[in-house]
Amino acid sequence: MNSLSKFLIKHLGLFFIIYTAILLVVQFGGLKNNFSELFRKNATSLFSTFGSGGEVQFKKDKNKDNVYDVLAVLSSKQQKQNARKEGLKKGLKQINIKTVKFPINSWNFAGMLIVFYLVLIVVTPMKWVQKILPFILGMLFVYLFTNFKIWVSLLLRFSEYHERFQVGLEYGILSKIVNYTYNIISFPFFGLVMVLLIWFLTCFNKIKLPEDTIELAYDS
Repeated sequence: MNSLSKFLIKHLGLFFIIYTAILLVVQFGGLKNNFSELFRKNATSLFSTFGSGGEVQFKKDKNKDNVYDVLAVLSSKQQKQNARKEGLKKGLKQINIKTVKFPINSWNFAGMLIVFYLVLIVVTPMKWVQKILPFILGMLFVYLFTNFKIWVSLLLRFSEYHERFQVGLEYGILSKIVNYTYNIISFPFFGLVMVLLIWFLTCFNKIKLPEDTIELAYDS
């Protein structure tokens, strides 16, 4: 076994050990709940109002048997106004509106990507000072990508119920594009590939290979 093979096995093994250890700590240490809370707070601060009148609440999903931990509840100002008018016509003292709810797994949405990229940076054989910029760029990408996924998810749901909410896109080419986009970016594997690409572009040329590997490269 040459030095390059040993080099790859060592760092890949180190990656899987650290990654598995962090996942176990997150799973059994209660960190998922803390992350879920941060996810809801961030989503609420950015998307509590959506488009032209859309309103969104991000609640804790209390269904213990569910793999999801966040519940997005959609309504709109237009829907409420129309319900009030209809209620006044009928002389109703109380009105009810039909919300739309859809669940989110915050860990698959973002947490898994954060841990994956963090471990990649830690085990990459390069100077620690050189890791600062790739780390910042990677975390920024994960943050923007996560919020983009939330935005697309909301746009898709509002568009599906456009007649009720009067928010989002009416059925047509644009709504189909949003649907296709969501189908692609919603897979956790897509996010992992994108994170790996960010790591490759920012770190690969700085990796410190074994000296004899470099010498062999020059000799060839």
